[in-house]
Amino acid sequence: MPASERALVQCAAGLEDGLARELVACGASLGSRQRGGIWAEGPPGTVVRINVRSRIAERVLLHLGTVQRPDALGALSLKPVHAPGATLGLEMSGDAAGQFRPVAQRWLGTLAKPAGCTIVIHAEASGADVFVDSSGEPLHLRGYREEPGKAPLKETLAAGLLAAARWAPGTPLWDITCGSGTFVIEAAEQSRGLWPGRQRVFAFEWFPSFDPAWLVEAKQPGRAKPGLVRGSDLNAGALGVSRRNAKRAGVFEALELERLDATKLPPPPPGTPPGLVLANLPYGQRVGEQDELGALYRGVGQAVRRALPGWRFAFLVERGEERLGLPIDQVVEITNGGLRCRFVQGVCPASPG
Repeated sequence: MPASERALVQCAAGLEDGLARELVACGASLGSRQRGGIWAEGPPGTVVRINVRSRIAERVLLHLGTVQRPDALGALSLKPVHAPGATLGLEMSGDAAGQFRPVAQRWLGTLAKPAGCTIVIHAEASGADVFVDSSGEPLHLRGYREEPGKAPLKETLAAGLLAAARWAPGTPLWDITCGSGTFVIEAAEQSRGLWPGRQRVFAFEWFPSFDPAWLVEAKQPGRAKPGLVRGSDLNAGALGVSRRNAKRAGVFEALELERLDATKLPPPPPGTPPGLVLANLPYGQRVGEQDELGALYRGVGQAVRRALPGWRFAFLVERGEERLGLPIDQVVEITNGGLRCRFVQGVCPASPG
């Protein structure tokens, strides 16, 4: 087993800063960064810890080596990650993928029929980086969300947006359009010190080099920092989905869920310190919806001014954030469901008058 592990950790583009902080917290040293990914290195077990504990990572690719020519692929050892008889799949990318693919297919074909565990090769004219996917299913699949709800966020994206808003466990949080509960469940897990990968399986568990002690250590709970985590929605059906998802995640008792109109918010309980109010607001893709959205956005902006002065706000919109009527001091551009969106942030001023 090598003395260290090197991996390319992938995430949604725009969330690299939050991912970098997570990787450091997992004990990894940071390498170069690219849009949608960061290189990381650490002692054996680091890749296991990143898979289990990172909320923002979408996939962790364990680096097996770099080759300059296709015929050099056969010199790479797959013994640490390929059990005899186990199946292998192949994923190719890069401008020189066509040159490397035939050789890679013959190389892997001598080991097993394609499927299961995936070898990932990114090939350019200068050479190819060879990885094995240590995650298996994408990491946004936490194992609890059997009912996604309408227009759901990926769990990894929700966690990345919480990090982009600099929300910290113990600080009050209120999602005023909580839908299936992704934001509030992610926040409640953090408040309870629960890692996102505690309920799922990973591809690395079948690697011959895998030490089960690494997984036991990685799943040890973190420090709990309880605080108000509140979700509200006008749709009673969505709240039902939130409750069931929260119960499957084991955090239902840490949440306050209530049916409320996002344009008619009551003040928080007396003595509640300022926190973060957020929402994944409707986008309005169909003709005729923009006028309705304008009224909704204005109503939301007025509601948070009245009920939550001094709180930070963070709203995910496709466009039209000026209709909120709120002072925006930060914008993070991301992609959600194939749409280019904007995560706009600022501080709620007091309602005039």
